[in-house]
Amino acid sequence: MTGPIDTTVKHDHLPQLRQFLEQIELEEYYTLIVEKLKVYSIGDLRYANESDLLSLGMSKPQFRKVKRHMPSSYNTALNNNTMLTSTTLGKLLVRKLTLRSTSNLTRSTFELNSDYEQQGSSITSLNQQTNMGKHQQQKNIISQQNIQLIEKIGEGEFGTVYKAFWKAKQTELLTVAVKRLNKLDQDFGLDDILKEVCVLQDIEHTHIVQFFGIVIQTDGSFMLVTEYAHSRSLYECLLSNNAKCEYTIEILIEFLRQITTAMSYLEKKFLIHRDLACRNILVFNKSLVKLSDFGLSRICCSETNYYKTSWKDTLRLPIAWMSPEAINFLRFTSASDIFSFGVCMWECFTYGQMPWQGMSSAEIVNAIDAPNHQRLPRPPYATTE
Repeated sequence: MTGPIDTTVKHDHLPQLRQFLEQIELEEYYTLIVEKLKVYSIGDLRYANESDLLSLGMSKPQFRKVKRHMPSSYNTALNNNTMLTSTTLGKLLVRKLTLRSTSNLTRSTFELNSDYEQQGSSITSLNQQTNMGKHQQQKNIISQQNIQLIEKIGEGEFGTVYKAFWKAKQTELLTVAVKRLNKLDQDFGLDDILKEVCVLQDIEHTHIVQFFGIVIQTDGSFMLVTEYAHSRSLYECLLSNNAKCEYTIEILIEFLRQITTAMSYLEKKFLIHRDLACRNILVFNKSLVKLSDFGLSRICCSETNYYKTSWKDTLRLPIAWMSPEAINFLRFTSASDIFSFGVCMWECFTYGQMPWQGMSSAEIVNAIDAPNHQRLPRPPYATTE
């Protein structure tokens, strides 16, 4: 239930955590895990990496034992039967989701590279029919009563992000990220939102943040429930005091490699991210990053409104990460994602500097567009390769 924070909620599943550690004969680490790592459930423990647990005095064989005995149920999808909203809007959404037709998913989400348009439409149709049964079974509507907001952890153009607890099952409390959307585009109807949710629920990749479901609040607004990163965004990590020591060039290169696998996955599914930037890459630990905020630019506001207003310097919009064709013609393809990824690389090898710093949106467009075709300066920490 959203509202005032209940400080006792995070302790509800400590007994299960203690019991798990006792079963694998590692109960002596219980206090350290809770007090130093701030881990309050078995679901949270799965995100603790090797360095986290070794810092508590745990040996490598003990760390492997924890991972080996981690119950597989903590990686399963939500139990939808007990998570349906009681509101009229929620019931309507559930019905629409279970009875949805095989019509093509919203074109804005499946915006195809111009070279793939004809091929993509047939593949989209085939994928839609193949996944029909799966969509009918997975409703992905989470009851508002099963979400407890804990603390605000961020705010952006699309809304506010909270750390929260989700009662996924009677015996399991998961730490999740909840994005409360502060605006929805007026042209976006109920069917459009459901189509976007169906796209999100079908995305399964090691380096893309997992989408759990959507919460329909009593006032008709929406919240997206996703995987929670115990660290921060890559952008925040790059700006930290010890960034150059904690996140060496070798680590950053590995992070970028992981993001390329996520991009390749999206491209094969004919999906476009549209907002690639280090602020939308979440760091789970020193060896794992995931791409986040996929689809938010579409759900919250139409691309026409979102990107055309980018010319107004008062708005926090991603002109510095956008390709010329995306800015001028709203042409979003896998190629425009690659352009944005290049700016991500520049962010990494400057340790968080702002691309085109000090320039207005109009000045940036003039610099990168024809006939100037300017590039960002060589990053000071870039490798020679």
